[in-house]
Amino acid sequence: MREWKNEAKSFSISGVLSRGNMQLKYDDIEKYIGKRFRFQKDSIQFEGEIVGLGDSVMAISPTLVIKPWVVRTAEKDIHLHPENDWQICGGEKA
Repeated sequence: MREWKNEAKSFSISGVLSRGNMQLKYDDIEKYIGKRFRFQKDSIQFEGEIVGLGDSVMAISPTLVIKPWVVRTAEKDIHLHPENDWQICGGEKA
């Protein structure tokens, strides 16, 4: 233990997520581009940066079609509608 305490250590923080859920509104996409969030719905959970709207369309009701938000994760881009029962925690890049 003594040897470990005397060694110099440095850590890099890539992002900080705040606790608690946020309510993101679809139409406020411009406020969130470039920001990181953690998304969770049922058994699906991921963290990523909002990069904009997708090119495809998504029907969210019988009368409303939207372009989904694109969330860039380490593995892939995920397309979603933030108001579709997602639990969302906000964060920021360090």
